[in-house]
Amino acid sequence: KEGEGKERQQQPLLVSSIGLSSVLMDMDSLLAKDDFQEELTAFLNASDVGLFGIMAVEFRDGKPHRELLLTGSDVSVVDSFADYLLHHADAAFLEMSERKECIGEEDGIGEDD
Repeated sequence: KEGEGKERQQQPLLVSSIGLSSVLMDMDSLLAKDDFQEELTAFLNASDVGLFGIMAVEFRDGKPHRELLLTGSDVSVVDSFADYLLHHADAAFLEMSERKECIGEEDGIGEDD
């Protein structure tokens, strides 16, 4: 079928386990916490989770603005889930957008070592 290959490429890679956490703070405040990256890495290593998401919330003009951070030990898995959430028709109702600026990137979070 025409277009089937493209649709298949947008499906996320399979993982054996997914973890999800929700925090009642904005993403910048979470990323700016002392030792956040080290503690997150230690948690991921101890829990053996293939993909981990952290949902954060910030209230602007009384309305919630939600953000999702995806992380894991395999960058290709994280990238495939991010691509799926951002571009796949089945996830379009979520109205996801990629955040271009991130306080954590300034501190080295999310960059390859």
